[in-house]
Amino acid sequence: KMTELYRFFNTLEDFRFCDAAVPVVYDSVQYPPAPGGIARDFLKRQVQEDAITITVAAELAPFQSYALKNPFELLKVTVFDLEEEVYRFRGELANVDFDAQAGVAMLRCSTLGRALVGDIPNRRLDRHCNWELFDADCALNREDHKVTIPRGEMTFSGNGLFLTHANFAINPNPGNANWWTGGFIQCGPEANYIDDHPSGDTVRLLFPFLKLSDPFFEVFPGCDKAHATCIGKFDNEPNFGGYHKILLRNPVLQGF
Repeated sequence: KMTELYRFFNTLEDFRFCDAAVPVVYDSVQYPPAPGGIARDFLKRQVQEDAITITVAAELAPFQSYALKNPFELLKVTVFDLEEEVYRFRGELANVDFDAQAGVAMLRCSTLGRALVGDIPNRRLDRHCNWELFDADCALNREDHKVTIPRGEMTFSGNGLFLTHANFAINPNPGNANWWTGGFIQCGPEANYIDDHPSGDTVRLLFPFLKLSDPFFEVFPGCDKAHATCIGKFDNEPNFGGYHKILLRNPVLQGF
């Protein structure tokens, strides 16, 4: 059986795996076996695109986070044949599907040709910001807004949806009562969406954590992309990516 090396990377992250039973070193870089295994289907070659589906364990980082939120930046994907020393595939991660019963994530990957014939993302003419919080256009540093909480100090509700800790009540900007609403909380490779910040020291998650593999939680605030939030919560108006002065009324049909 040929050995293949898998790499998933962007400017923020770089993950490498191999489909062998033991770590593989190539070009002075180690590719560890993917926990739970990694495999791909046959490369589909078409006129306008090449595509493959890679199957991994559902909890494998960073793919488990795709069930909770859109990534900050698309992952590029390479599949390298170690025996023949050629790339079998180069492209981008286009979509992630989860099979809860089988406990796997199916990574749909496509080449640049697919992107060229697909929908081109547009910047919306919207009163709300077009950027994602902490992405390159937003320009805020996520580390400056991170709060770290030891796992042993966190209190969990019976259903695992509510987390309580005194640090949740420490609001850097008292003018924004729901500081953590819309943010996310991470424990090792597992991330979770903060659905609400109902009280000072308690947040509500979208769903319970499946595994707690790290001794610390890292918590990040949320952004509703409103102009007032950009100013009042993050003091980041120069990087606001919306058009907040668009009229809410049609002056022709509704008057001024």
